[in-house]
Amino acid sequence: MLTYKRVTVYWVDSITHMGWEPVEKYKETKPESCETTGYLIMEKDNYITVALSISDVDVNGTVVIPKQCVSVIEELKLK
Repeated sequence: MLTYKRVTVYWVDSITHMGWEPVEKYKETKPESCETTGYLIMEKDNYITVALSISDVDVNGTVVIPKQCVSVIEELKLK
């Protein structure tokens, strides 16, 4: 089994809307707070990569998060 730290990442993401709507609907739209929990696969100066699942040789369901969007990376300790 691959071994990586288990983490929860608290971060902010952009929001998109599609379709024609009155501009007033979007005047109060703001970025959303997000939480991602998984395995910390990579941490670089400007981004991190978290995987949802790992096996003996592969990872599945990855998300790459820009560091400027991250507020906290919390390592999860298992009992």
